[in-house]
Amino acid sequence: MVSTLKVNKIQIPNSDSDVISLDASTGNIAFNKPVTGTAVVKLLDATISDTVSEYNVGSTIITSAYDNYRVIADFMMDGDGRNLYIRAISGGSVLDSSVYARETAALSSSTYDGSNSTSIWVVCNISSFGNASGEGISVDVNFFNMTTTTKPASLNGTANSFNTSALHNGQVYAGAMLPTQVSTVLNGIQFRPDTGNISSGRVKVYGIN
Repeated sequence: MVSTLKVNKIQIPNSDSDVISLDASTGNIAFNKPVTGTAVVKLLDATISDTVSEYNVGSTIITSAYDNYRVIADFMMDGDGRNLYIRAISGGSVLDSSVYARETAALSSSTYDGSNSTSIWVVCNISSFGNASGEGISVDVNFFNMTTTTKPASLNGTANSFNTSALHNGQVYAGAMLPTQVSTVLNGIQFRPDTGNISSGRVKVYGIN
């Protein structure tokens, strides 16, 4: 025997607050409270529609609730020939001194960028990218050990971009806080161009259990 229960909302006991809502016309389910116990949780889905000098994922997103994060983002800059930098934020301050090591490689050639003492956590691209329609840069970045003090925070990822001649570039990169920074707890991530501003983009952040 099969039974059917039809509802359009679920509430917790002794409360009028909807925990789960169901749209009768589309079948979509809305979770109105944080979902816990899952391996990957979306924490942010933001659209950049105004020109900004940088985009910071702040302490309301990067917390001790997760030690590892994933960011999927795309950016368009306000000028041609730009590079995308990532820096860490600790205690609300951007770390812009020589506390990182980084490496980036182009997939189409033996072209590399790297440093063992640098103020930039990583440069996501080898060839600078353009800002014509359809150009810009898209990145997929994994962040590790953001809030623990047993290993320095690190990252790795990939990037797709189109240079100023509209030619595709694929890149891989990795960066880490230096061993002397093992006790540094991070509570933010900064994305910024090497010069100029971000004109548009979208940033999604996931916490990983």
